[in-house]
Amino acid sequence: MAQEKDNFFKIFFQNKLIVKEFLLYLVKEDWVNDLDFSTLEFVKTDYKSKRMAKRESDVAWKIKYNENEIFIVIHIEVQVKNDNTMLLRFLEYIGYFYENQYKSLTKDEKIIPVIPILLHIGKDNWNAKTKFHDLVNFHDKRLEKYIINFEYFSVVLKDISKKELLEAESLFTRLLALNKSKNENDFKETFKKLFNIVFQFEDVNDRKRLKNLISLYVEEAINLKKSQKDKLLEIIDNYNMEGDMLSWNLDHVFDEREQKGIEKGIEKGIEKGKVEGKIEGRIETAIEMLKLGAEIAFVQKATKLPLEKIEELKKELNWNE
Repeated sequence: MAQEKDNFFKIFFQNKLIVKEFLLYLVKEDWVNDLDFSTLEFVKTDYKSKRMAKRESDVAWKIKYNENEIFIVIHIEVQVKNDNTMLLRFLEYIGYFYENQYKSLTKDEKIIPVIPILLHIGKDNWNAKTKFHDLVNFHDKRLEKYIINFEYFSVVLKDISKKELLEAESLFTRLLALNKSKNENDFKETFKKLFNIVFQFEDVNDRKRLKNLISLYVEEAINLKKSQKDKLLEIIDNYNMEGDMLSWNLDHVFDEREQKGIEKGIEKGIEKGKVEGKIEGRIETAIEMLKLGAEIAFVQKATKLPLEKIEELKKELNWNE
């Protein structure tokens, strides 16, 4: 299960908006203010090492920082407890990253800096060492200059309050806030604040893209009963209004009595227009995931589309490239 969520977040962090909001609202280091987010460029890593290929949850982006380029590597851990080997794993990954850069340099070029960031989404505290010097036993300060001076920046979801996540005008932080909901009413109030972000966009296509991201997150990262999740996904697909009507619809997500009636209605048949609209939305999500390099099996699990349909979409994308 943890591996599946790692894979999901890798796909999720191939979206520019999510990466931008993650850096602005959760990393919040001074240097982030000097990033030119219009230059964000996803970096597809392709290492021959089998060991490196297993690092499913590492995502790399290139961006301009004070007119110079840097790489930002984000590693997502979902359930892993404190792990001091994270430092060594980051070092190994970045070593391969630098090595691959160096092979393509011209005579006067230098390698581009890599900034490592950890996002920990597990329920446990994360107190692992983030500085390599803290792992090394120094017997003599004169040797210190020979020891690697390396550290990574960590963002630990457990240490961030729900209030802080909701205060940011950010789709990503409000999605994370859903995971911190204490009960049904808390979840509904959080979801309404999440949808307020969607309503800030007037363009229909912009709203559709945001709703696709929300649907994907709900499908893969939110713990709800299947019946509740299905109703919530339907609200996301079809709802385009603010206010009390959204509250009314959310009330039905947790109404188990109504669910029995829905299941009975499904047996008699669902309106064709609703079905087609829902399928269309899932097809759009599948296309976006395939463009980002997601595996067919993972796309099928996330969208619930027939495998044959996803393979057909994949062929169409390859044909148009």
